[in-house]
Amino acid sequence: MRRSIIFFYFFLSINAILAQKVLKLDTPRNPSRMSFLIGSTITFQTEGDDKKNKIWTTRRITGFDLDRHQILFDDWAVTVEDISAVRKGNERRFIHKTGAALFTFGTGAAFFGMLGKLTPNCPNCNEAMVIGASSGVVGWLLTRISGFKTFKIDGKNNKLRLLDLTPKPEKPSDKV
Repeated sequence: MRRSIIFFYFFLSINAILAQKVLKLDTPRNPSRMSFLIGSTITFQTEGDDKKNKIWTTRRITGFDLDRHQILFDDWAVTVEDISAVRKGNERRFIHKTGAALFTFGTGAAFFGMLGKLTPNCPNCNEAMVIGASSGVVGWLLTRISGFKTFKIDGKNNKLRLLDLTPKPEKPSDKV
């Protein structure tokens, strides 16, 4: 039983084990750097994008070309130097999920209170509208607070690097 559990955890972590080429985002005062592995999604903005219409591109990384400094996607490739900004989302955080649930509950409760105002005898319509509006606003604020974080790639503070972490065997030396 113990061997099967170890074998199961090995297969769960096989993606991290096989991903030896990594795109790292170095940020100041942050020892845990953000990394993008093969198969992960990245949201970025390139240098050629229009300055007025900030267009964000979200793609799944299929590979890295270390010789050309390119990130490979399904249909095209972009060089690392052309990326001007990277966005990291916090959709998996507890605060974001709680805010979305509160917003949904709040809009439902406010809608229930407004429909109850149309009926002649509704004893708790005002309370439902107040509770719905306040929980909807709190939920909306929580989703805005835990939203996306944008990193401007300037070369001084924030840098993107391609790393090759594959172990290379030592060449046998001719000197013996």
